[in-house]
Amino acid sequence: AGQHLLEPTIYYPEHCTNSQCMNGTKGVLCALCKQGYTLRKKCVPCDSANIGASIGILVGGLLIVVWLTCVMRKTIRRLQRKYGALWRDVVRIFTINVSFMQINGSLSSMMQQLSWPQIYLDFLSTFNVVNLDLINVFGIPCIESSVDYRFNVLVALIVPAFILSIAVVLYTIRKRKIHQRNAKNIAHWSEKLRQSAAEYLFDLIDVDGTGSIDIHEFQHLLSVLGNKQANVKTAKVLMNQVHQHADAHRIAGKSPTRTNTRDLSLSRIYFVDSVVDGAIEKITDTGTNWVVLVEQERVKTSYQTAVLVLLLLIHAPISQRFFYYFAWDNVKGKRFLIADYSIEVFGPNNTWISFLPCVIVLGVMFVFLLPVMIAIMLWRARKHLHSTSTRRKLGFLYKPFAVGAEFWELHEVLRKMLLTGVLIYLPVSTRAAVAILICVVSVALLNFVRPHRNRVGFW
Repeated sequence: AGQHLLEPTIYYPEHCTNSQCMNGTKGVLCALCKQGYTLRKKCVPCDSANIGASIGILVGGLLIVVWLTCVMRKTIRRLQRKYGALWRDVVRIFTINVSFMQINGSLSSMMQQLSWPQIYLDFLSTFNVVNLDLINVFGIPCIESSVDYRFNVLVALIVPAFILSIAVVLYTIRKRKIHQRNAKNIAHWSEKLRQSAAEYLFDLIDVDGTGSIDIHEFQHLLSVLGNKQANVKTAKVLMNQVHQHADAHRIAGKSPTRTNTRDLSLSRIYFVDSVVDGAIEKITDTGTNWVVLVEQERVKTSYQTAVLVLLLLIHAPISQRFFYYFAWDNVKGKRFLIADYSIEVFGPNNTWISFLPCVIVLGVMFVFLLPVMIAIMLWRARKHLHSTSTRRKLGFLYKPFAVGAEFWELHEVLRKMLLTGVLIYLPVSTRAAVAILICVVSVALLNFVRPHRNRVGFW
């Protein structure tokens, strides 16, 4: 996975003078930094003030975000419910920008043959956070010189497990709170909660986006609310009951025109007003517990979406750690990791081999398993991705994308994985050309598939 590098002037000419390591460098190819220096393409002196400021800014920023999230959680939920489509577009724009930062942050390590201006390297170092490069973010080599590349791999192994653990704990707590609520009191005391639950339920069932629920969608709505045995005939009868209930409460003016039972449908405003007015309780066996059922569905979907977004967001830097662990240079018969020349592959101290099981676990359980699982789930449901039942179970995987572009997230995962990781195995002289080719193909596919629903925000 490497190439022969017999002269230290190939990658780091500025580090060597007359076969001597200079400018705070040491070791193989003068690619390592002496104690008191940290590597940013070049070895630069450690600045304790900057290290403390970086740690303070990062920790302080995280605490502020957590505090604002806790304080404004109700406002955030209300805005998310009211502007659901806009919220998805904002999240999508954010993830696209983070992806660009991750790819840019890997340029200096991927294109090592180029002489990058130090000001640009300093600019790229600001992306270390999104690339999970905690060694450089916290200046760990300045604090403990024995820390090597394995620390970054260990962080890559821990972060997905940490995200999943936190999500499971929060979801369990939220679900328990929902169970502890008195559904009857919720239904009668909080009209806003009933309305928001009705709006979410309508959006969940109206998979074709027509703004009205037809008889088949209404049948699935009954299934969601616990009436598993409802057929089309039963659904027609119960939908008529909803209309009759609405007419009795003088909201018939908001209902769609109906000529016969085959044309029955419920518009969004008609459905929401009917539900808030108590129509649901008359057609289901769950009574007022439907609010709790819908809230559980909402919580599950929101956590699934949040976890998927975070895991896909960190997939590129974590896969880079995996691929870089198998990329080495053969220097006069000895193999050293390109990412850290202090680690000799198959060396006498077994540093590389002893950590290999952790890297294999990372590759199998996350780098490859995540996209493969998504691909399998989407492929198995490919013929009915937009049916009501499939949208309920798997919609969080492709809801932001247009019909026909449900697999686009896998394209993005592959593109980032190639640009930030797989390119390291190609000869140095060909990486730039291959990277440009990948980008050209990606742009062509983007304009051909047009995956995003919002053409105003993304075109």
